[in-house]
Amino acid sequence: MLMKRLLDDGIPWPDVVDEARAAYNTACVGTNNAAVDERGGNRATEEVAKKLTSFVKLFSPQIVVSDVVSGKTILDGASGRFHKRYQTVFRESGPTLHLAARARCVFLPAAHQKHMAKMDSLVLDYERHSSLVTPVGSMLDGTLGLRGPRRQDLWALYAVRNCTIEALWLCPPAEGTDGELSGEAALAALKGGRQWTAFVEVVERYLGPGFESCSGPLLTPHLGSFEMQGRRATQEDRLSMKRLPAPAQLVRPAAASGQYLGLFDGHGGVDCARFAAEHLHRKLEQAEEWRHGDLSGALRHAFAACEEAFLTESEAPSGACALVALLLGQTLVTSHLGDSRAVLCTGEQAEAVRLTEDHKPNTEEERARIVAAGGSVVWGGRCWRVTHSGTSMMLATSRSFGDRDFKQSWQAVAAADAIEAAIDRSAEEEEKEEE
Repeated sequence: MLMKRLLDDGIPWPDVVDEARAAYNTACVGTNNAAVDERGGNRATEEVAKKLTSFVKLFSPQIVVSDVVSGKTILDGASGRFHKRYQTVFRESGPTLHLAARARCVFLPAAHQKHMAKMDSLVLDYERHSSLVTPVGSMLDGTLGLRGPRRQDLWALYAVRNCTIEALWLCPPAEGTDGELSGEAALAALKGGRQWTAFVEVVERYLGPGFESCSGPLLTPHLGSFEMQGRRATQEDRLSMKRLPAPAQLVRPAAASGQYLGLFDGHGGVDCARFAAEHLHRKLEQAEEWRHGDLSGALRHAFAACEEAFLTESEAPSGACALVALLLGQTLVTSHLGDSRAVLCTGEQAEAVRLTEDHKPNTEEERARIVAAGGSVVWGGRCWRVTHSGTSMMLATSRSFGDRDFKQSWQAVAAADAIEAAIDRSAEEEEKEEE
């Protein structure tokens, strides 16, 4: 499914360009591997066909690929050359083919002309193709001539309408451009040459003069999940992955969406985890703090509102730990209850960086909080647990959604202590009056 975020005035953010790159980068068996699948079919042929289908569907059937400087047509969809070209590229390049975007500029119609724009947007990417093999025509013996594998850098301008790429213009980097330049430096070099003038002419032809431009994300995040039930009879955990309209103060362009990921580790049943997975993101969107860009305040409000709603609307005794991650532009925010943990893998070596600290009863901060609230921390067989004098129940996590019976018993003890203290004070006052 194509993802369609909206810019100001309802113009779609061109995620389709990233979708096309993701399809292009899908690994498939090349011609050097003539593996046969379990049905006796050619695995390479089937994988190439599947990859080609997922790639081509993102382009208009009438797609035209042109040289931006000369205006010459390189490929077109109507004649079938576009389809045949990429069929050969995918088949001959094999699993190591890769496309990376090193810089991006998004062009939009001027504010007063947005209702007149023929195209939703145009995207200019500085692309690097690795392990690329391309056809160069038929040889004298009738075989197909091939060039590569090689690395090739080029600028590509995509015209996007209604989540479909309708046209594409290409040109090589500016003369003298070092292949190892950063994306920003390469863009600066492009603006000093005639290729930039040619790109601007195309943009003005579609968007009119006075167009606007902005930098954009080089990657649309793609989410995935994996779950394993473990030894229990039922799966008590739930996942939630949503797109939320991001606060304008936090994401550019305004009205772009953010990614919400929620993991809910249930215990004592699935009801609490299911409720949190279905409602927490809604509570977040409804928070006044969210609309003002106060992420910390919004998350605190949403967690408290979700807890109150579950204890009010459900009689289920179950509970759940919660872990939420928000990806808003280049900002990643995590929030959690309990001992579900967030870990970020970063860098070329995928270094693991811990983003959250488990809420466990035996940590110094949590133990102090529990004792101050009238509870205690005890060894419960396999781990430290939290309990209190009014119950035999114990929990291995010091914070959670739900756990109605445990929390109500704690509240009852606290209320009894308050009543006893009030009676004691009343008795003391009576004694003083008698004196």
